[in-house]
Amino acid sequence: MSKFKPLYEFTIPLVKAVKEETKSTNEDGAEVVTTQTVKKSVPQPLCLKKPTRSLENDSIIYYAAEVGKRISLGLLSAVQLDKRLKNDGGVLSNVESKTFDELLDTYWKKQEEFSILVVKTESERSEEENATLKTLGIEIAKLNNDIQVLQNKKNSLFDITAEAQARNLVIVWWLLALLYQKNDKGEWIPFFKGGNHQEREASLESLEDDDLEEEQSIFNSLAFAQAYKATALWYYRRPFNQEEFEKGLAELEKNSSLPDEEPEVVESND
Repeated sequence: MSKFKPLYEFTIPLVKAVKEETKSTNEDGAEVVTTQTVKKSVPQPLCLKKPTRSLENDSIIYYAAEVGKRISLGLLSAVQLDKRLKNDGGVLSNVESKTFDELLDTYWKKQEEFSILVVKTESERSEEENATLKTLGIEIAKLNNDIQVLQNKKNSLFDITAEAQARNLVIVWWLLALLYQKNDKGEWIPFFKGGNHQEREASLESLEDDDLEEEQSIFNSLAFAQAYKATALWYYRRPFNQEEFEKGLAELEKNSSLPDEEPEVVESND
């Protein structure tokens, strides 16, 4: 059996009943041990395990099947939507398209200026160059924000394509397969029970059961939310170690959004 390899580890607090011993001395001078059960917040270790090649192959099949299923239900593929938008003049108006191109052109010119100055140390730069570098940084950030607004508008329509919906589903597919937790023996065990996706989906539904204790329900929600962000990050950017995950998740926290990847449109001869 191959050794279990965590890809990303994290903890989620769980309020649980634990036994605590209190030592005291009675009137006769003898030591008395009192045991009582109290509720305490205990960090629970979880992780995403390193994917296997067989899981990679299964995910490709699952994604393709979900795309096909949604096309059969009437959703457009990314290629079909792209062609339709081109025939209609595109997502952006003529003015917006011109603005978008101008913003990109200015952005890369500013980046080039910034790159030339930033390679110098602060002591090597003149006061004027240091001031220019600071100004460029502010301007580049503003340009990046303006570009992102228009880019998001371009991408938003692709959120309703068969591929976009299948990508959302395959992220959950990966989460159900990769999320593990440590048991009381310190062993990594699957968070979701089951030997296949359907069984793990049923396990997920059981974790959302209204009959669960409030503490367990809160823990399940927090664990799923953190695991979803980490899985989405891995799916889009493929961080390869703990440091890369933490860095990427910190960026997501700062931007308050999941990775926003531009949809890939492959031209078709059909």
